[in-house]
Amino acid sequence: MDDQAPLELPEMNVITAMIRLGVQDSVQPPSKSSKAIDRRNVEANREAAMAWLFSDSKAEWSAQWCADMLGVRIERIRDEVLNQPAALYRKLSGLQKGRAA
Repeated sequence: MDDQAPLELPEMNVITAMIRLGVQDSVQPPSKSSKAIDRRNVEANREAAMAWLFSDSKAEWSAQWCADMLGVRIERIRDEVLNQPAALYRKLSGLQKGRAA
């Protein structure tokens, strides 16, 4: 990425959304009232998100690359996903509802 122009705001918004969705899918608990198919979809999303977040890839659009573009440490995100999933889910849910976290 050294030879490319810095990312503009729209691209940064996409990168932010990717990280947020990856984290959200990693920590979202299945609804107790949801159908079995919905629970399987949540679990499949969780597995895909965890694979993306914990990949060692540094390729463009990898979790590591996205975190680097945002200036955040992927290790911190991974730590919260593993050790504080419920708190992280509540924080993300609050942000989506327009509340400060």
